[in-house]
Amino acid sequence: MGTDRIEVLHPDSSLSIGGFKITAPSLWLAVVLPLVVFASASLSLTIFGAITPIWISNAFTVTALLRNKRSTWPVLLLLGEAGDYAANIVAGTPITGFGYIACDVVEILLIVVL
Repeated sequence: MGTDRIEVLHPDSSLSIGGFKITAPSLWLAVVLPLVVFASASLSLTIFGAITPIWISNAFTVTALLRNKRSTWPVLLLLGEAGDYAANIVAGTPITGFGYIACDVVEILLIVVL
């Protein structure tokens, strides 16, 4: 009876896929990033239309990626682009939103890797 130990189990917030560890970002960032991206993308779409000279929402995703560990990048990129796609749905361009998201992902990854 004296040798029994009770261990407190902490949920692991990471997932390993093909040797790459994916970690969940902090809760506040997971909530704030999509909201900020949605707000800035909606504002850009409202002011400039579908073809904007400056796409500010990508800057927020780039900032989030550069300020966090690489293991959180897949989740942060997904959250940022979810906010971006939601703005495209609200703007009435859900189909072309997929094309914009593909271009945004390439742009964001080029920026953070280079």
